Amino acid sequence: MISYKNFPNHSGVYFFKDAAEKIIYIGKAKNLKNRISSYFSSDDFKVTELLKVAKNIEYIKTDNEIEALFLEAHKIKSLLLLPLFLHQAAMH
Repeated sequence: MISYKNFPNHSGVYFFKDAAEKIIYIGKAKNLKNRISSYFSSDDFKVTELLKVAKNIEYIKTDNEIEALFLEAHKIKSLLLLPLFLHQAAMH
């Protein structure tokens, strides 16, 4: 089970990874702990499916929300393929 309790109350970018450690979702947050915990209380179908596949969540802290926004964009662009759940969301 993934635990979000040790995530900081800080801005940053987070990465959901599957069992093969492949990034399947990238997101940004003003408060990492609050944002990640919101996934575990969601009843949205896409979030439920994401949590079924995700085996780990990693993060990079940033100094502020603007830096997180730019870092998120940079990380997405640096991947050769869009993460699975971002790709599916872009197609709807």
